[in-house]
Amino acid sequence: MSRPLAFLFLTLIFLTSCRHETKTDLITIDILEGLKTEKELRLSEIVDDVEYVKLETAPECLLPEQSIYLIGKKYILVYQRQEPAWIKLFDRQGHFLRNIGREGKGPLEYLSINALAADPDETFLLVADRNDKLLKFDFQGTVLTQVNYQKSFQGVIAEIEIKSSKEMFLLLDYPILAQRNFCMVREINGDLVQIDSLFPVTSSDMPVKGGYMWGHGDFYLLDGKINFRLYSYDTLYEGYKGKMVPRFYFPITKDHLPGPYIIYGIHKGDYSEVSLVYELPGYLILYVSQASDYYGTMIYDKTSGILSTLPQYPLPPPAKYPQQQLVNDIDGVINPARIYKNISNGFIFYSYEVIELKELVEKDSLGFDQPRFPEKRKEFIGMVTSSKDDDNPILQIFHLK
Repeated sequence: MSRPLAFLFLTLIFLTSCRHETKTDLITIDILEGLKTEKELRLSEIVDDVEYVKLETAPECLLPEQSIYLIGKKYILVYQRQEPAWIKLFDRQGHFLRNIGREGKGPLEYLSINALAADPDETFLLVADRNDKLLKFDFQGTVLTQVNYQKSFQGVIAEIEIKSSKEMFLLLDYPILAQRNFCMVREINGDLVQIDSLFPVTSSDMPVKGGYMWGHGDFYLLDGKINFRLYSYDTLYEGYKGKMVPRFYFPITKDHLPGPYIIYGIHKGDYSEVSLVYELPGYLILYVSQASDYYGTMIYDKTSGILSTLPQYPLPPPAKYPQQQLVNDIDGVINPARIYKNISNGFIFYSYEVIELKELVEKDSLGFDQPRFPEKRKEFIGMVTSSKDDDNPILQIFHLK
């Protein structure tokens, strides 16, 4: 079967079973129109405070650069997906507390980590590994329960969102074999038993090779509601009265085939693609590509309805080229170049290696010169200069409004 024909079969989506209904207040966001406007976004528009956490450095809690962070109000979880997989728990002052579980093939162990999430009260966490296990740990590191997710949900867990101890949501990988009415989103209870299924898709066999690129899509909780968009599709859905309804629509141009538009070599002309969506209380953060002419960050103001691109600013030496950035007028330490994967429980956070920060301090290249909280800037610089080059990272944690 030719690639375009296979693509057409792959992208048939039937939203007629599981849970789905139409909602009238669908908002259209025109990517091509938004590319005509450039506007800066200052951190003071979305955050109102900043704090710093120096993570303890000890042989049992050394953190490599690729570590993944989850910031809570009581704890900081740090984990590594594989080679080896591990989960480490720190308190909010940065003191190392304990390891959570361990890598292995045993009944209470995890073998690589697909997804990890903690409940809002920080009493338990769910871990989906690559050995078909979904484990529920308490914060003392004890396994409370576990299930085989292939047997329970007939799919692979890609992401986890936890609303409460009784309401949790799983995003499953898009099926690579022929499936009819396969529900991408599953709601489970505290015993890890499925209680609802949402967003059905119908697929045909996907070839192992052939240039297909699939991602997990957008999946997050906002105001207690689950939001979901298939990877690179044109509609973002929201949980509404137990069903998934369309909320934002990103129109694609006429040269597109229906469904996802991420396969190379098919499209022509001025097509646009939204690869990632992250949502703040007043804004949507979009990561967009438009044919071969543009790739970068766009900001949608939900109050004004205006979509614009972020401006580029020079980076500190030795960088040679400017980069899109948010303007850090809070502490003026560093202009963030990204938000994706840095939002957690009402915080936007960044981890920095000490040796890199020392170089910036020595060159006086810390970004915005007149921040709203100059005392915070001094606190940060003091933390940097008093640290050793090989210490664990320093976390910069902004509080969302």
